[in-house]
Amino acid sequence: MNEPIDYATIADAAGDGYMNRVIASVNDHDVHISVMDAPYQWHFHPNSDETFVAVEGTLVIEFEEGAVELRAGQLLTVPAGKPFTLRGLAFDGGFGIRDVAVSADGGKTWTSAALGRELGKYSFREWQMTATLPAGTHDIKVRAVNSIGQSQPSEALWNPSGYMRNIVETIRVRAA
Repeated sequence: MNEPIDYATIADAAGDGYMNRVIASVNDHDVHISVMDAPYQWHFHPNSDETFVAVEGTLVIEFEEGAVELRAGQLLTVPAGKPFTLRGLAFDGGFGIRDVAVSADGGKTWTSAALGRELGKYSFREWQMTATLPAGTHDIKVRAVNSIGQSQPSEALWNPSGYMRNIVETIRVRAA
């Protein structure tokens, strides 16, 4: 039996932060509900458009050429092929971050990201880079190198207490 989807109930259950969930499928496309209360990172879909609907509140979508603000009841379709920005924080054990490199092909090639301001050898250091992904599945890896040349390993080195988790971070994404 067909059942209606109560997206307001799903959104209310999200809590604070960010939630993205598939709530329906139409032909070969997924319908997502996203709830966010913080900035969302730039991204793009090279072979498909993306539609945003503001159900309540305000949604600001930033593009290279400026920002668009959606209010409750408004809709915007973003054309395929818009670039996105990867962003994150890097940290090491007290030497400071010299480089953050990103790979979109599972570690075969690496590109240095732009680093934010150095705030001290014990602080997190912001990084970001703009990327374009062709359609398909990609293993995006991020590794940091400290000021004495030490890089994160590709496999986690755990100690019995679980401290000092250190590994090249990987996330699998699918560009449609």
